[in-house]
Amino acid sequence: PRVRHSFWSLIVGGMVTWTSTYGCNQASVQRFSSLPTLSGARKAVLLNVLGHVLLISIACLAGIVVFAYYVQEGCDPLTSNRVDNPNQIIPYFVMEVLSTPGLPGLFISCLFSGALSSMSSSLNALSAVTWEDFLKPVLGHRLTELQKTWVAKLLVLIYGGLGTGVAFMVMRLGGTVLQASLSFTGAATGPALGMFLLGGVFPWANAAGAVVGGIVGLIFPLWISVGAYSLPTASLSLPFPTNGCLADNATMSTMTTEAVTLTTLPATSVTETGLSGIDQLYTISYLWYGSIGTGTVVVVGLIVSVITGPMKMDDIDPVYLIPIFDRLFCCLPASWRKTLRCHKDFPRPEDIKEADALSMELVIHTSDTSHTNVTTTDVKGSVTSVDSGQGSHSDADSDVKEISTETSIEMTKM
Repeated sequence: PRVRHSFWSLIVGGMVTWTSTYGCNQASVQRFSSLPTLSGARKAVLLNVLGHVLLISIACLAGIVVFAYYVQEGCDPLTSNRVDNPNQIIPYFVMEVLSTPGLPGLFISCLFSGALSSMSSSLNALSAVTWEDFLKPVLGHRLTELQKTWVAKLLVLIYGGLGTGVAFMVMRLGGTVLQASLSFTGAATGPALGMFLLGGVFPWANAAGAVVGGIVGLIFPLWISVGAYSLPTASLSLPFPTNGCLADNATMSTMTTEAVTLTTLPATSVTETGLSGIDQLYTISYLWYGSIGTGTVVVVGLIVSVITGPMKMDDIDPVYLIPIFDRLFCCLPASWRKTLRCHKDFPRPEDIKEADALSMELVIHTSDTSHTNVTTTDVKGSVTSVDSGQGSHSDADSDVKEISTETSIEMTKM
């Protein structure tokens, strides 16, 4: 885990971080909820995952290509002071190798457009969460719709200013912007995934366990992340030749002498940091921060739940649980799987498809009916909200007959 980039840190650590981004991030969930059915949301996630895997693979390959190019050239742009920080290596490579007129500008424009498109959705998500969860319960009944809109826009402006301030702060940090982003993102989103897994996989987890586990799971990886930046030798770079850089401002004899001097230097191991005690904790790869946060929340949450008194099985609605044992151990006998899921029955796939079909019928019906507004939709075991033809997918936890017979729709004329 102390190797900065390895196969396992990229695959396992990255998988946990991106799972929290896909499953617990408001910007992602907002897009999934805009689809009318659960099956449609699943297809959207799978298609996005395929594209994301391709994108990350290309990014990793690009980094390897740039590293190999400058090793072959025998000149490290950072060590030779051709660039001021590691974040400038890729643009410098584009300017040096892909120097065709117009191509560097196209690269920079694509880079900025991709960053700004992601930033806009994040700012919108932050504004929506702040209003819905914090300000609306207090100010919602006092403000008009126009005032609410201005509050949301003001929140976007405030968060944009904070983001700009953080960008200037990151300039002072060592390492790359990507490392800083993934470090704090993994440390913050990992605990969120841990809380979802704690409540969804372990039925006996209670509120006290979720709160204490969430706090500890947030503090612990953030502490490691901050400590890593306070320790200059926490992450050592791979050996990089610089003998090819001497020809720019030195004679051939000087270059030969310097080359001999460089080759006689003793080899330095990139894994042996000479650190001891708590400092070794700071050398953990930043790609593991999300996994550390998730695991801490689950472990601490379960311990606190057992100490304070676990939840009673009769008080738990199966619709909020994840049938992980049924999906991972589908070959086990039914009695064993029922014991693993604490004797709780989960919705069957055919029930979910039927609920999706029912939700689609409601959406189509409301969109075709003029001057009609569906104010409430109550489907047993599901959460469905349909307003003026806009619907969200539902998760059924009961038999198809129960869904069809216990559906009530209150219609009101505009």
